[in-house]
Amino acid sequence: MTKTRSLKSSLLFTLIYLLIPLATFSALLYIFWPGLMSPDSNYSYQMAVGEEPLNAVIPVPYLLVLRALLKIWKDPAILTIFGFATLSTAYAFCLFVLDRIGTNRILLALAAAIFAASPNNEILAITIWKDIPYTASILMCTGLLIYIVSHYHKGVIVKSLKVKIAIYLEVFFLVLCWAFRYNGMVVTIGGMLALLLLLRKQNLLTVVLPVALSGVLLSGFIIYWLPSAVKAQPDNYQYTARYMVRQVMGADLKDGALSVENSKKLWGIFDKKVVKNNFLLYDFSPVLWTEKVWERFDSNPKYAETVKQIYFDTLTKQPFVMLENAFYSSNVVWGVRKPQNFSPNDIASPDNVVYPIDNTSSFRDRLLNYFYDSQKSLPFMVFWRNGIWLILSFLICLVLLAKLRFKKLVVFLPVLLSVGSCLIAITCEYRYVWPMFVLMPILLLFSLKCSKMYPRG
Repeated sequence: MTKTRSLKSSLLFTLIYLLIPLATFSALLYIFWPGLMSPDSNYSYQMAVGEEPLNAVIPVPYLLVLRALLKIWKDPAILTIFGFATLSTAYAFCLFVLDRIGTNRILLALAAAIFAASPNNEILAITIWKDIPYTASILMCTGLLIYIVSHYHKGVIVKSLKVKIAIYLEVFFLVLCWAFRYNGMVVTIGGMLALLLLLRKQNLLTVVLPVALSGVLLSGFIIYWLPSAVKAQPDNYQYTARYMVRQVMGADLKDGALSVENSKKLWGIFDKKVVKNNFLLYDFSPVLWTEKVWERFDSNPKYAETVKQIYFDTLTKQPFVMLENAFYSSNVVWGVRKPQNFSPNDIASPDNVVYPIDNTSSFRDRLLNYFYDSQKSLPFMVFWRNGIWLILSFLICLVLLAKLRFKKLVVFLPVLLSVGSCLIAITCEYRYVWPMFVLMPILLLFSLKCSKMYPRG
């Protein structure tokens, strides 16, 4: 067990860690009022206000949260505020836990400043997306795991009310990962198994079984009972199939990596001209949302099998090309004045400029240039590249593996499971793997601290 700073002292400094991102994101919301949106955001908003029936294509628990917030204030700004407030609070909570175990406070304040100043964080934090509460949930899972493993003593978790509460809160936030994003199922199930493994030396009847049962019951209630209770339409969208198609299209149009035979098969299914009109070199997303692209594909279930064959054949022969496509960032961010005024044509221009419709402020123009340039200039490009952070996280894990036992590495598990699920489902757009970038300062500080804090063995 680690020595801790006083609660009062840590809370005081945590207020500073919290105010840094809160002040930054609040200022950005004021400038880009009422926040940024994507087609996903607009559809979620329409369902939340009752203009469209609830559809499980967007996770229903997330939609119910939006609906509850809009009953308080029917303005999309409340959704933006909820997003960045929960995100900032979750990040500050991780810093609070690190503060309690004695991490250098200058480094903690620097982590808060980096979090607030990163251009990708600034854009995504004021976007009405399910990715925001999802990332906040992963942050809370990570912070709680740091707290739990720091209370190990001779292989057993210290028995105290605070630790017990932390364990059940861990279960709650693991389930929320699944509630807010479908690939969060991997985080929930994998995280629960890891938590139970941590508790393996605890009493089976009084600790292990109640924790396992609470996870099962909570998942059943939030994931399965809630959607049926509000009579949401089932999710019939073929996520994995469409993302695999998109990756194959990218491999052919961008890299020419498909064989002649596979290329003929692909364009025998899809209209190449229509696809090229909706395909951006560094962002494949418009292909997903243009229904004209998918008319023939949706008419024949055999086409999905054909594309899977093309995908795996290309993956076998050109693995690095397909991996590069999987890591391509979806950097485009859409902006609107009000969600109900959104049009599918109100998207960013092909050169990936962040492009709000209401563009009247000169200061806003300068900010937009900052966001835009950050995606091109070498010093800032690191903020937008997924693979760099994934590789770094694995390197940290390897270093810790040489010195520490499993119970320390489990802290990395939620975000690694999240990224892994994206790679498996071929959905590695930037906002999907964004939690990895957000958490890197936390994971790095924890690894530096625990390498000194824990003995080997």
